[in-house]
Amino acid sequence: MRNLFIPFALLCFCTASPAQTTKQEVLSKIEYAGSNYFSYPGGHRITPAPKGYVPFYISHYGRHGSRYMVSNRAYHNMLPLFEKAEKEGKLTKLGQQVYVKLKKAYANAHLHGGELTALGGRQHEGIAERMYKNYPEVFVHDSRVEASSTMVHRCQESMQFFCGKLKHLNHDVNIQQRTTNDDRYFMRIDDVEVPEGALQKDIDKRMSEINDSLRRTVKLAPRLFTDPRFVEENLKDPLQLVKDFYDISQDMQCLPELKINFKGIFTKDELFDLWRVANNGWVRGQGFIQGATPNYRKHYNLLHNFLDRADEAISKNQKGAALRFGHDSYIVPLAFIMQFDGSRDFPTVNHLEDLYQYYASFKITPMAANIQFIFYRNPGSDDILVKFLLNEVEQHIPLKTDMWPYYHWTDVKRYYEQRMASF
Repeated sequence: MRNLFIPFALLCFCTASPAQTTKQEVLSKIEYAGSNYFSYPGGHRITPAPKGYVPFYISHYGRHGSRYMVSNRAYHNMLPLFEKAEKEGKLTKLGQQVYVKLKKAYANAHLHGGELTALGGRQHEGIAERMYKNYPEVFVHDSRVEASSTMVHRCQESMQFFCGKLKHLNHDVNIQQRTTNDDRYFMRIDDVEVPEGALQKDIDKRMSEINDSLRRTVKLAPRLFTDPRFVEENLKDPLQLVKDFYDISQDMQCLPELKINFKGIFTKDELFDLWRVANNGWVRGQGFIQGATPNYRKHYNLLHNFLDRADEAISKNQKGAALRFGHDSYIVPLAFIMQFDGSRDFPTVNHLEDLYQYYASFKITPMAANIQFIFYRNPGSDDILVKFLLNEVEQHIPLKTDMWPYYHWTDVKRYYEQRMASF
């Protein structure tokens, strides 16, 4: 049984949030400005388990790895514009250079919209290898590893790369992979409805004003076209130039082998502003601002699946892992529901211009982002411990523990069941 006589000094709320994000932090690594295009940053140091506790089970949700843009719409918008400008002699020297890169990038992306890139496969192999090496006790001959993915091909491929690496490291591990609509109740959320938030219209209006203002700070057209009226005369929405080139330029992080760099078309200040626009979209879409439509509730079934599968493994004394492969639109709300570091403090509707200080998308959902629950047991005790990783970084949650980053599973389960029932 758990020792209930814990010195008060050791019993604490481990709810420390990281310092607010600054402009300087975002620009310290310009790739951060790519938001959810940011390439996975790699592994981190892990804290040794308390004496006598051994890992036996892992529950995981992973975003697909680096990918091509979901569609080639941005190329289809930009290429005719640049082709016309070239014929009319209205490209600047920089515009001519950008047009060459644009054609090369599109030649590679043609017919590959939304597909996993080679880097995306390597990212999942790296995560799998670190998982195996950090928790070898989980992956033994009698372990049971079950992997599932959404029906989207890049998620299926991510699962295959991940499981292939585990199998390569230990041929004896039993791995079952599946992609089926039977998992739709927790892997998809199309059928879940939530009530509209009382302040949603105000939030939408203010967010739109902020985002349009930020995009208008970007003076891209004069750098690329000699005629200042050319873009306005040839695009229904002149801001489309900025929107599409942000996506195209940042997607190059997913394709390092192309060695194409569009960074020079934006200043650092402009990239910061465009990152803020993308960052705002994640919070707006999931409803994290007080009074917004709470779309994050649509993902409660995913956390319930984590809780239920863990209880099953514990009760049956199983070793192994439950691996799930999907999308950033699941990582973002799950991190919020669980109140991970950097995903629990948000400004009010009256202070949305400061949102970037409280939430940084590149920290939460880079390509191949993942959430892991690592479970531990002590053969001499019935107490189960768990720790939480976001992108392989150990997380605090708003719950008492005497041994951070490890939490008592019974406390964790009770906390999240009550939380989902009340908010």
